[in-house]
Amino acid sequence: MTDYPSTIPTILHRLEASSSRYAWMNTQPARARWFHYNVFSIPWRGFEIADVLQTDGRLPDMRGQRILDLGCGAGTMDAWLIADQGADVVVGVDRDVSVASVVRDATVDATRARLLLVQADATLLPIADCSIDIALSYDSIHSAGITHELLVDEVFRVIRPGGLLVVKMVNRGFPPYGFLGTRGVQALAASRLMRTDATARLAGLIQPNSISSFRAVRMVRTAGFTHVELYNRLTRAARGLTRWILPDVILVATKPTPPYITSHKPVT
Repeated sequence: MTDYPSTIPTILHRLEASSSRYAWMNTQPARARWFHYNVFSIPWRGFEIADVLQTDGRLPDMRGQRILDLGCGAGTMDAWLIADQGADVVVGVDRDVSVASVVRDATVDATRARLLLVQADATLLPIADCSIDIALSYDSIHSAGITHELLVDEVFRVIRPGGLLVVKMVNRGFPPYGFLGTRGVQALAASRLMRTDATARLAGLIQPNSISSFRAVRMVRTAGFTHVELYNRLTRAARGLTRWILPDVILVATKPTPPYITSHKPVT
């Protein structure tokens, strides 16, 4: 495994050295800033997930695990999960994987071969039943157009018995987010920012499709998951009332293991 300090410069150096293919990094500064932000956002995304898993204890590390990343974005966290955390395979799913392909191409061969990118709807995953050890959703469960219940049901299908669902989510139960999530405020913010409801969240002010932590826990349990824990994102504590009203929380749940299930299918 490589450590974080060497992973990031390697990706950026390879991208910037490929001037002909990635010329847009010089000609489109706004897009380049967004891209660099996603590369350097690896620490608090990946580290948070790794820390919560260690605190939770059910699967304390990601070595040798087959991981599904729902809404992989630029794919930088996926590359880090392989290069730094030793994941066996990471399947990154998004509606558009073009930018993630850039990141994958910039990684070393050993990482590139284990990072699979799938352009698909997260509610219709082209992945075999019971083939994933850990499914991650980092700020993607509230993406515009997502039907939460369909997504959770689909994720339940692909996770192996005993596997984990880990969701870092914006909590609409946080009072200011509840206010900003109302239709009237969404429409006002979108018009002021000259954005549509679907993209106004890019300004960091509203999350049009966010849900409360209460609803998330109920929905995950209804889908069949057990041992549902809600973690305070700041303290990593799975206790106390604050985790229900904080702006950001992390949910961890297990797909139960029926006695008659002894193996799972490979990723296809």
